[in-house]
Amino acid sequence: MLRWLSKFEIALILVAPFVYWQMPHEISSDGYLRLETTRYLARGEVIDQPVPMFMSVAALPLYHFGDIVAQFNVFVFFGALAVIAALLWTRVPADVLRRFVLLLIVASMFAHHTQLFFGELLTAMLVATGIALLIAGLPLFGYVALICGVINQPATLPGMVLMLVATDRSLRGVVRAAIPATICVALIMFEFYLRRGDPFSSGYEGDHGQKSILPYSGLPGFSNPFVFGVLSILFSFGKGIGIYAPGLWLTFKRTVSATPDALRLFQRHALWFLAGIVIVYAKWWAWPGGWFWGPRFFLFASIPAAMALSMHLCDRAAAPTIKALTVALLAWSVWVGIDGAVYGQLDMSICNTEPNIEPLCWYSPEYSALFRPFIVDKTLTNKERIVFGYFALSGVVLAIPFARDLASDAIRRARRLPGRQTPR
Repeated sequence: MLRWLSKFEIALILVAPFVYWQMPHEISSDGYLRLETTRYLARGEVIDQPVPMFMSVAALPLYHFGDIVAQFNVFVFFGALAVIAALLWTRVPADVLRRFVLLLIVASMFAHHTQLFFGELLTAMLVATGIALLIAGLPLFGYVALICGVINQPATLPGMVLMLVATDRSLRGVVRAAIPATICVALIMFEFYLRRGDPFSSGYEGDHGQKSILPYSGLPGFSNPFVFGVLSILFSFGKGIGIYAPGLWLTFKRTVSATPDALRLFQRHALWFLAGIVIVYAKWWAWPGGWFWGPRFFLFASIPAAMALSMHLCDRAAAPTIKALTVALLAWSVWVGIDGAVYGQLDMSICNTEPNIEPLCWYSPEYSALFRPFIVDKTLTNKERIVFGYFALSGVVLAIPFARDLASDAIRRARRLPGRQTPR
């Protein structure tokens, strides 16, 4: 049965791009700014926009094919998954790697991000690919991928530095971190100069949000209290990575089965990078990511979350309570994927028009995108039913081994219950 399931998991991965193609794709908000930059670059011109230029450059080949540029993040997502899988193929158990890939497809925040022309997905996949390249013994290519990911989202620079230093605290490790960091700073400053004539002008000077009921709203820059920012990023119902990437909770529990070095290193790198970006964004006034489904700037959290969930789903020696917890977190993770793919910000537009109401979409479960479909009805189209069914089926397939183990354990326990006397 398990061999049959593994083939089913492979089949689900192979059809995933076709399912993703059924989702709506749009270019709006920051995505429109990136598209405008791409349009001018295609004419050999550079315009002043606050969003980084790297993604616009990377999208140039697709731009020449017309509207298909809206699917840019779909190509990036599946292309990077293929590269990561190839790099880790001989270093990671096949079942863990297979489920890791499938979890990123159906049980993460990536499904929603692929529908938009925003830059966070490109950074997340470049950094994940960079980590895989480092583990695979290809440091030069790994640093190139990391640098590209950082210049696409400059606020992640401290995350990269923290990751590289924390995973190699020797003097050599510090030097290895300093070199790509210096290159990143130089490239970021060069872009600032190219676009605004000043290497120290980011384009965000004086930028601030609207004043709301929250006491620290309306202030520019890094004006948000650090502790409040961290708590909000981790635990808020509408923007918290603890809610949108529930597999992260499993990082606090080791598997019973031995963890291969490649898995341990990948997870360690990913968690340090995530910690770095949480620390940076916690004080920024725009940490919620504006009018956006879920924790926009923390999409990368889905990667260590999926890896932890995959490792535990393959830990057949785990105790029944841990297996039950793993299945529960899997179910919620699949719901995150379904919600992002099908429902999005359902009937939440009030949070985009009323400044005093906007915080409801950050903190209140009633206005959290993940809970909104349980309050507001939506009639699904045929395409949405296909997407919903694919995600749900994938979740069931992933849960079957543990569900069977839990059922067998429950039957054994029931047979041991008192009520039948054993003759002496």
